[in-house]
Amino acid sequence: HGLAIGVGLAIAAKKMGQDYRTYVLMGDGELAEGSIWESAMAAGHYKLDNLCAIVDRNHLQISGCTETVMTLEDLK
Repeated sequence: HGLAIGVGLAIAAKKMGQDYRTYVLMGDGELAEGSIWESAMAAGHYKLDNLCAIVDRNHLQISGCTETVMTLEDLK
């Protein structure tokens, strides 16, 4: 749930007038979690231009290949 924490840090930075960026590293298997998409929607809603999410697209998660568990289309 790193993206939710990153969103919180990015919001706090904006509210406190701090000039830093928050980076979140995620695996592609993590993207099957609903909380990730809720966090992504919140980042867009709050216009968090100080947040950068990086996805390690290795096609693996703990329960197997990501394509077998939940197909992930191209991310832009």
